[in-house]
Amino acid sequence: MQGLRAIASLLVAAYHVWPGAVSGGVDVFFVITGFLVVPGVVDAIAHRGPRAAARAIGRTLSRQLPMGGIVLAAVTVAVLVAWPAYVHRRILVDVVASATWWENWLLVDRSTSYLDAGIIPSPVQHFWATSVHVQVVVVLVLLVLAATLLGRRLAQPRLPLIVLAAATVLSFWWALLHVLAEPDAAYFDSAARLWEFGVGALAGIGATRIRPTAGARTMLGVAGLVLVLAAGQLSRFGDHPGVVTLVPVAGAVALLVAGTAPGGIATRMLTWRPLVAIGGLSWGLYLWCWPLLMAYRLVAPERAATHPIVDGLLLIVAAGALSWASGRLIAALDRAARWRPSRLALPLVATGAVVLAATAGTLPTTPPTIGSIASVQQAQAQIEATIAASDYAGTEWLGEAAQAPEWVEDDCLDVGDDRVDRCIYGPEDAALEIAVVGDSHAVSWLPGLRAGLPDARIQVLTRGMCTFSTVTTLGDPDHWRMCQDHADWATDRILADEPDLVIVANGQHSLSGATDDGVEVLEPSVTLERLAAGTVERLAPVTDAGVPVLWLDGAPPNSAYASCAVPFAIESIDARCTVDRVELMAARVVAFTAAAADVPAIRVADQTGWWCSLESGLCPVTIDGMLVTADGNHLSWMLSTAYGPLLASEVAAALQRRG
Repeated sequence: MQGLRAIASLLVAAYHVWPGAVSGGVDVFFVITGFLVVPGVVDAIAHRGPRAAARAIGRTLSRQLPMGGIVLAAVTVAVLVAWPAYVHRRILVDVVASATWWENWLLVDRSTSYLDAGIIPSPVQHFWATSVHVQVVVVLVLLVLAATLLGRRLAQPRLPLIVLAAATVLSFWWALLHVLAEPDAAYFDSAARLWEFGVGALAGIGATRIRPTAGARTMLGVAGLVLVLAAGQLSRFGDHPGVVTLVPVAGAVALLVAGTAPGGIATRMLTWRPLVAIGGLSWGLYLWCWPLLMAYRLVAPERAATHPIVDGLLLIVAAGALSWASGRLIAALDRAARWRPSRLALPLVATGAVVLAATAGTLPTTPPTIGSIASVQQAQAQIEATIAASDYAGTEWLGEAAQAPEWVEDDCLDVGDDRVDRCIYGPEDAALEIAVVGDSHAVSWLPGLRAGLPDARIQVLTRGMCTFSTVTTLGDPDHWRMCQDHADWATDRILADEPDLVIVANGQHSLSGATDDGVEVLEPSVTLERLAAGTVERLAPVTDAGVPVLWLDGAPPNSAYASCAVPFAIESIDARCTVDRVELMAARVVAFTAAAADVPAIRVADQTGWWCSLESGLCPVTIDGMLVTADGNHLSWMLSTAYGPLLASEVAAALQRRG
């Protein structure tokens, strides 16, 4: 079934290179494995028992290793040479997880970690699918073995089929539940993916017992092809591996069943020579395409952001060429050494991991120099000097090390009753008491507030991904209600504690996917205005109580921030280390100022000049050797601290509005 493998691999590659909905190509691969592998395993175990099971597992592992080992070794070397130093440790973990088939569970863990949201994707994270493949095949083999042995004792030869069917149904049931609860984590969950292999296995067993007519094979082939190709467009209506995954799975089964008999349009299509040739390269094409794409996005972020068709085609062709070359290398080594190439793959991966581990400590241990910026004029001078010199020192600190310690160390992002008492900073007898509300961008201001107001007592009442507004970032009823409940709780705390000042900071620089009722998604053209109005509405009980409010903004987003730290790149350092965001930042100030125009207690800080050159409109990744953002989105503790004096001035101005 090389033709179907070719279609699946090209779908995956195309949807990676030209981002869109999930293609369904991986689902087709899973069905093919179940269809071709499991029926033979069932028969083999029935005749040879545990020995056949051990051989089946051994074959599964050995098929993964040669090409996978070469790709992992190559990526390891490339990362050491060309990738930013701050990601070395992280990618080391990915390499080891990929080589030992648990990368999917690592991604499950990261999918629920807010800190990982802005991190550059790993060049080996696509090994999640190989991890799922190995895990599920091993589980299915062991299930079949156990059912066969038990079936012999009970004189029930059909028990393996019953167990396979039951495992498939249970897996699908779990997939539906997990997709509803945690769609990102469910995508990588082996238990939620097993049903795809199970459907393929049951179809493979049943295919030997049915003989469709030529007309039926034609209908199955056409319908299967349409379903597989349409899966990518339909997947936007649901999350994988839920109900929407039935589309590529059904298409793959239809094509496989139609292709089991000679003749028919499906067989002719799937045996077309060019498609068969690509199918022979499909495994390597899948493994090579993703790291090539990640490297391309890193060295040419501005060009990659436009998703050029020619560039995408060249990436796919290059991945195919590397797949062919890798296959020839494996074959040559096998012939020359007279041993299985899989025995070479493990040393390659191990060597790469050891080298990476030995060099993972390349991050500087000397703390960065933190300046002190007391005025917008001083900030503008530093910004202009940084852009003029094209010197963006400090990018080696990108990543978690640059996040606010109150977030990553004190765990004061999602503050509720369980941690409200420990997320307080400053002396108990402070003359000035401040409450901080908003999302993660509000937490990022804490280093600066603590530096600029060392004698103030600061109470943190924030919630990640929850703007302090009637508008939330995700058009999801549960998320919206959770954010509104937290805002109600924070408001009650403020009214009970009666602080001298409330500071609010909301992110949501993206204007898509927001909602103000948990049901209807707002049009991007009105989102910013509604966000501002919703924030003022949320603050009404506070301002009515006579408590002044200071609105702060977050740093401008820069999705290509990691490219600035790359030693080798196609684009110039200025193109990689600056973004034009001054209009975006100014629009936010205008929107919030207009919304608060009739509420004297609210002061809106115009911080456009804190981040961007008011002359050129460019916003650099670093200012005076200090990172602007830690992850392309959230303010770094360095610049937050440096802006302590400016923050103190803004606080003083806001306090003058006390009722």
